[in-house]
Amino acid sequence: MKDARELIRLKLANYVKTLKEDFSKGMILARKSEGMSETKTTKTGDTERLSQVLFEKVPVSKSEQEVKQLKTVKTGTLTMTIKLQCTKEEFYCALTNKEMVEAFTKSGVKMDVEPGGTFELLRGNISGQFLELVPNSKIYQTWRISNWPDGHFSTVLIEIEQLLDGIEVKLTQESIPESHLDTMKDNWNRYYWDAMRGTFGFGAFLA
Repeated sequence: MKDARELIRLKLANYVKTLKEDFSKGMILARKSEGMSETKTTKTGDTERLSQVLFEKVPVSKSEQEVKQLKTVKTGTLTMTIKLQCTKEEFYCALTNKEMVEAFTKSGVKMDVEPGGTFELLRGNISGQFLELVPNSKIYQTWRISNWPDGHFSTVLIEIEQLLDGIEVKLTQESIPESHLDTMKDNWNRYYWDAMRGTFGFGAFLA
C-alpha cells in the first residue's frame, strides 16, 4: 500500500507540474466564467491609437481630414449698405415672415423665427440659425451656403434704419470662406435685394 500511495503522489506531482508549464506557455486559457476574458493581439500602432481615443487626443466625431480642413479655412468679411423705398417694418417682415420669404425666393422655406431657431432657404442651399432678433431693427444670425466646407458658418448682422423716404440697411457678414468672398456681394444683390425689389416693389434710390 505504501508503494501504491507513493506512486500516486509522484504522478499527481508530475501532473500539477505539467499543468503549470502548459499554462505559462498559453496552451490553456482560463474560462470567462472564471474571471478572465479572451484577448486579441494588438499591434503597437493600434495600441497607440486606442490610447489616444481613450484620452480624447483624437476626435472621434470627425475625421482628421475634416478637422484639419475646418482649421485651415481662410475667411474674409463683407460689408454692404443699401437703401430701399419701404418701411423698416416691411423690410423686417420680408426677411422673417415665412410667406414673404417664400414669395421673393420662389421656393419653399423652413423658418423658426426666434433666438436659437433655424432656417433653410432656396431648397436648402442657404441655412443657418437666428441668434438675435430686434423687431424692425436688427437680425443677427449664422449663415452658410451648402457648398461651403462642412460645418463652416459665417455670421450675418443686418441693421435697419428708417429714413425720411425709405430705409438704409447695413449688412456685415464675417467668416466668409475666402474663395467665395468675391461672389457674395453679387449673391446678396441677386437673391435678396433685387428679388425683394421685384417681388414687393421696394424700389431703390437713384444715385
